[in-house]
Amino acid sequence: NWQRETEHFAPDLRAHVYGGSKRRDLVPQLGPDDVLIISYDLVARDVDVLQKQKFATLVLDEAQAFKTPATRRHRAVRSLDCEWVVALTGTPVENHLGELGALLSVVAPGLLGSREHFRQRFALPIERRGDAQVRKELAQMIRPFVLRRTKSEVATELPPRTEMTIDVVLSPEERELYVQARLS
Repeated sequence: NWQRETEHFAPDLRAHVYGGSKRRDLVPQLGPDDVLIISYDLVARDVDVLQKQKFATLVLDEAQAFKTPATRRHRAVRSLDCEWVVALTGTPVENHLGELGALLSVVAPGLLGSREHFRQRFALPIERRGDAQVRKELAQMIRPFVLRRTKSEVATELPPRTEMTIDVVLSPEERELYVQARLS
């Protein structure tokens, strides 16, 4: 039980799971010793109620869930009024640097400028031209906001990663099907 484990350092802490038909009534009753546990989908759905509450700390677990700026989740999380934001993720960047920009726009609003400024100043030079100097500047800028740990530092009992490459030869029929699927 999460609440029982925190009693020794935060005896007045009260955890509330946000859900059910009366969930919206809970928000105005929250106090300084309350913890609200809520899914990203419910944040997006009930953002109008959540925006009225000032939160001291926002802890965003599995933060990759809102790394696309055009989504309701991202806009909802970004609109919350909070003094301090911590985002936890094992995969901050999977496809492009815009995902990192989106996460940092919530954790440290304004640090990287607007979405278009970040794209022009950092993402395009790094992704298209492999600009090492711009990459270094970006790394230096975000360093105070990022704690990166490797699997070997966190889970020492796990063996090192094993990679295997297996070549698959397609028959002419399979290759034709693959090409058709890829192009459609």
